[in-house]
This record gives sequence, C-alpha cells and structure tokens, in this order.
Amino acid sequence: MRSPVMVGRDADVRRLREAADLVSSGESATVLVLGEPGIGKTRLVSELRAQLRQEGWVVGTGHGVELSGGEVPFGVLAETLRDLVRELGVDEVRAALDGQVTALAPLVPALAGGAAGRGAGGGTDLAQVINATADLFEAIATGRPLCWLIEDLHWADASSSDVFAYVVRSSGAARVLTVATSRPTGDTELFRAPTVDVVELSRLGLGETREQLQHLGMDHPPAILERIAVLSDGVPFHVEELAATWDGTSIDTRFLRRLAGGRTAGLSTPGRELAEAAALAEGHLHPAYLDQLGFDSNVQREVVAAGLLEADPSGEQLRFCHALLREAIEQSLLPADRERWHRRWAEALEDTAAPMSVAARTTALAHHWAAANNPACALRYAAAQ
Repeated sequence: MRSPVMVGRDADVRRLREAADLVSSGESATVLVLGEPGIGKTRLVSELRAQLRQEGWVVGTGHGVELSGGEVPFGVLAETLRDLVRELGVDEVRAALDGQVTALAPLVPALAGGAAGRGAGGGTDLAQVINATADLFEAIATGRPLCWLIEDLHWADASSSDVFAYVVRSSGAARVLTVATSRPTGDTELFRAPTVDVVELSRLGLGETREQLQHLGMDHPPAILERIAVLSDGVPFHVEELAATWDGTSIDTRFLRRLAGGRTAGLSTPGRELAEAAALAEGHLHPAYLDQLGFDSNVQREVVAAGLLEADPSGEQLRFCHALLREAIEQSLLPADRERWHRRWAEALEDTAAPMSVAARTTALAHHWAAANNPACALRYAAAQ
C-alpha cells in the first residue's frame, strides 16, 4: 500500500529543488529534513535522489542505524563510500582521492585494491578521514554535481556525524549538496546553523489525507475513507497502514499496536521467526547470517513479499520497510524469546565468515551477548573494541 503520488509536499519539494539548482550553478548547499516517524522523510528524499540521478548527478547515500549496544565508527560514511564506488567504479574513486587512498581504505577495503582492510574505525584517524572525504567530494563534483544523502541522521555514529558537520561547515566543496533526514531531536547543532536550510515536514491536512486515499485506489466505502482520514492524524504512513487493514467490513483502529501482527499473520512459522529475529538485528541482516540462523532464501523472500523487510540501497542485506514495523515486533517479544534470539545472533556472528567490518561485528557481538545474559562473552568483545 503506497500512494503513487506524493501528496501535500509541493512546497517541500520546491525547497529541495532550489537547493539543488543552487548547487548546479556552482555553490554548495545543505538541507535537513525533519519530521516524526511515518511523516514521509524517506519518500521525499527518495524522490529527490531519483530526480538527481536522472539529471546526471552523483548521489552517495548512508543510513544511520539504531544500535542499542553501541555504534560502528564511520559506519554511515563507509556505506556512502561503498555507494560511490558502486556508482563510479573503484578506479574513478581512487583517482579522485589522489594519494589519500590509505585514509579511507580501512572503511572500504576495495579502495586498497582488494586487499583485506581493517574494520571501519580500526586505527582510522578522524582528521585524515575528514580531509580525504572533503577532497574526494570536491574532486568528484568538478565533473558533475554531487549529493551526499544521510537518512536517519539522529542515529548516525559520532564519527560520521563529525565528517558530515565538517563538510557542511567548510563550505569549500562547490557543487556539493548535503541532505539529511532526522527526527526532531533538538540536540543537533546543525539544526541551528545559519547556512543550513531546515525543512520540517508537517502532518497532512484533512483534505490532503483524503487525496492520498484517492491515490491508493482502494474500494473503501466513503464512511470508512473519512474515518481513516481522521484516525491517521495526517501521518502518510498511518494512512496507508489503516487503509490496508480494511477487511470489507471494518478497519483496525489499533493498528499501531497490532501493526506487526497484521503483517506477520499470513507468514509461515519460519517467516514469523525471521521477523522476530530481524527486529533485534537491524543493521546486520546479511544473507550469510540469516542462512546460519536457518532462514533460507525462500523464507527471506516470503518476509519481503509480506512487506516487512526490503533490500537496503546497497542490495547486500535486508532492512525493515519502516522503523515502526521493527519497533512493533520488538515490543511484542517476550523476555525469554528476546534473550533466545540475542543468543542465536551472537552464535551466528561467531560461526559465520564476516560480511561486516571488524568493528561492526565486535560491537554487535558485545551487544547480543549482553542481551543474552552472558556478561563474560559480552565483556570479552567489549574489551576488544
């Protein structure tokens, strides 16, 4: 359930386009897109990303991930660099670095010519990474405009946030557009920087909500459509999820609490178990680990088809289609089930050849063993960070 038309965001789209046009003319610009979960931040920047790529821009994307057990240093930046390597090719990125390859190779081993690199953050110098990243962006932008997009900045690791802040404040990288989405936490200094344009997404009005429902093309009675428009509180994601609960006679007004149950109801037992396991491992849902846990490709495809999980932009792992889905499933877990899945994740991470960086794997292992009530193992991995 997704409207093919983005409703009520014309003014917000114009502000993003104005920033992009400014960058195209040779300037630099930064836009922060703020809003509550489900308000449409990802949809808005996804539309921008598609437009920019059609216009010949280079777009590198990174995602902040909520990790209760710690953070992966330079995790968001490493994902962005991998995205640039996929789009431009490793040779072009290496050439743009012009002698600074060693500063970023620990984050993306492919930059070192395929040699094994240390994990993200392993011995990496922040100052060197900042300078190399800024120079890389400026070099790429001499050929065509560049957009660095960070989704969920509020969950970004501190090192990546430092690099992002430097790129924003240095103002030396012409033809670079930096865009970030965030929940309105209020604790980010960038929100108050005079050079940053802050776009705050508001809830849809009643008329706009009705328009979104029309675009969904659902055959709901008028009274049900009106009830959805009122109950959704103008949050586009809520509109779509409430519309999807229509069973021909009524809608589920408790969908926020039962959201996960509605998506998992038709799943097989392995499919439901995969959804539970995934809720505790956002950020490392690599197929190799899922296979180790006993979830083969058929089970993975089942959960993707149910609208719970999707491939992340890299195509290398899965992620939840929306944060609310993950939160709902996680909150539904019993303490014993939560502990059991954390233990199984820790065992899978230990037994499987790591598709993650060393730092990310160590952080995840410390987190999972601690949540599995095994402090000795947790301490061993925490000390290795």
